[in-house]
Amino acid sequence: MTSPEQPAETVVGDPDRSHAVHIVRPNTLVNEIVLVDGLGRSGKGMLGHILASMDRVEKVRIDIQYDTVRLLYALGKLPHDAAIYMLRQEADLGLYNNYISREVNFRFGDMTGVWQNTRPMTYLKRLWAKEGQNAADRIAREHPIFQSLSHGALESGNLFFDAFGDRLKIVHIIRDPVDVVYEWVRRGFGERMGTDGRDLQLTHEWGNQAIPTFALGWEQEYLASGPVERVIRMVNTAFNNIFRGYDALSDEWKKKVMFIVFDEFVEGPHDLCQQLAEFLGTRTTRRTKGQLKRENCPRVIPSDQKEIRKSEFRKDASAKSMDLLETHSREYLELVRAHGK
Repeated sequence: MTSPEQPAETVVGDPDRSHAVHIVRPNTLVNEIVLVDGLGRSGKGMLGHILASMDRVEKVRIDIQYDTVRLLYALGKLPHDAAIYMLRQEADLGLYNNYISREVNFRFGDMTGVWQNTRPMTYLKRLWAKEGQNAADRIAREHPIFQSLSHGALESGNLFFDAFGDRLKIVHIIRDPVDVVYEWVRRGFGERMGTDGRDLQLTHEWGNQAIPTFALGWEQEYLASGPVERVIRMVNTAFNNIFRGYDALSDEWKKKVMFIVFDEFVEGPHDLCQQLAEFLGTRTTRRTKGQLKRENCPRVIPSDQKEIRKSEFRKDASAKSMDLLETHSREYLELVRAHGK
């Protein structure tokens, strides 16, 4: 029997008492973190590899929990304290695993693999490095910048800054919606979400079907649309949500966000690389030039590329959908520049 002075033990899983437990993680390994953010197929992998050529910046990773946690939180499925804990835990675990090459990708062709990054020998050597406190001491001594790629984290920017504070910087890459739609259509994103086991996009139930959360609020239109029209609307929705998330940031946190325009970067990357290095508090290295060459930067984007792609969309999209895409494509640069590029 429990005395009045002695509160009853909180049982894990007890819904009547779990709300009284406030989850915290004040301890940390990660002192600097950069999220290379943007919609899928916007050039995050290219940009992440280039950042990894800079001093102290870790290799490219894709940690799906950043996307899942922030979406579950936004949907009210995850409490704020739990979301903060999970984001911090994911970052610390990711950096620790990097430092002992645990769960580091050694597949030759994979974008996150060490062979696609500029310092593969670093991660090979870490296979034989000591773990535990030795790894933590090396982290404290070397001051790495932990890097991970995220998909639209800026939409939930306040959550990430709540988790990491001034340790966090976000580099958000924007690509012309015509090119993003083209890439999404080419990969079947208008059909695969909610049906393909390899697709990991968060979905919600609508009737007896799984609908991607990109389509929240227009589920019936999504179901009635073809793949191209779905993608046009999803890209537009995601793009608008990202800038709403940015607008919700304080002036202090907006200074921790840098926008990169894909077309401008690939056509003239050198000055932007210097700006990125300054933004992250690091420097380019001799490897940066080589990585730019591997990423085919600089290069000229064909002047007729977007018109050719739009002509392909018109075969399968309504005039209304094409008007939305035309407007989005025409105005996206103005929106980027208005938000502090």
